[in-house]
Amino acid sequence: MSFSNCLIGGSGRSGSTILKKILQEHSEIFALPYELQITVCPDGLIDFFCSIESCWSPQLFDSKISRLKSVLKSIGEKPNLMSNIIDGLLRSSGISKKMNMKSVPRYNEYSLLQYCENYQNLVDKFIDELTDFKYSGWFIGHNTFHRESIHFSESQTSQKIARIIRKFYTGVIENMMGDHGAKWYVDDTPWNLLFFEKFLQILPNSKLIHIYRDPRDVVASYIQKNWSPSNPVQATMYYKSCMQYWWKIREKLNKNSYLEFDFESLINDTERTLKNLCLFLDLQWNDNLLDIDLSKGNIGRWKQDFDKKNRMILSKNLEYELEQLGYEL
Repeated sequence: MSFSNCLIGGSGRSGSTILKKILQEHSEIFALPYELQITVCPDGLIDFFCSIESCWSPQLFDSKISRLKSVLKSIGEKPNLMSNIIDGLLRSSGISKKMNMKSVPRYNEYSLLQYCENYQNLVDKFIDELTDFKYSGWFIGHNTFHRESIHFSESQTSQKIARIIRKFYTGVIENMMGDHGAKWYVDDTPWNLLFFEKFLQILPNSKLIHIYRDPRDVVASYIQKNWSPSNPVQATMYYKSCMQYWWKIREKLNKNSYLEFDFESLINDTERTLKNLCLFLDLQWNDNLLDIDLSKGNIGRWKQDFDKKNRMILSKNLEYELEQLGYEL
């Protein structure tokens, strides 16, 4: 593998996007302008790995690989620019949140086609390598007039599946990086945090950067987003579940494989925080990392977004997480 793999993760709304934008200023880092969807999305690489690793039947394998192929192919389709424009307007106006409406194809704004010209061929080779053979037929539960071939593979060891996935993932990233010459590939999909243990089975030398934020600010941001609950109590439960799951995973990890720091330090003590990050990734310091404007960090937004009563409820419900992360009530 000609690059090292760095994953930024968090609870969502904790600063992963702005951190990636900062790191992209370093000449030895390559990153896409958006999150890489092939790994942690439902029916993506990690989902497939987990399901096939844990149980197998001919029908289950065919179902999982068919869904994997569908997702990977969708991520490689030509994006519809008009749909992106309409979706952006609906999001910025708040209409899509109020009406619970999505106006673009499922991976339209995350297409890899413009960054990986050979992507569809890589997907075809990947699916073929996972499959022993295909045959005509149908299982109970298939759609009426099912015309797809059934994919078959005997039960495989997790090591072999991981090796095939690693080859595909490496091929995609190397194809995107081209002659960039970067040392690190960086992705900022928040759920990298929750799947890091599985990532290490596939890419053993991966590194994780966990950026966390005052949980109350996270909840205040959650309730504005399409993908998270609008109800503060539900949003709090959503956040707590993510962090508790991560803490269970963290107990099993080598401490040299991950770095954790808070969003507030990134904003208020930028240079020191980024120098520690460069040490973690074995990168030389680059002053370009300080070029990104961090004046709109929105620290403490929860105090303006909630009234006194709800601020007290929020702090009480998040008391354990605030203590664990070092925030005052």
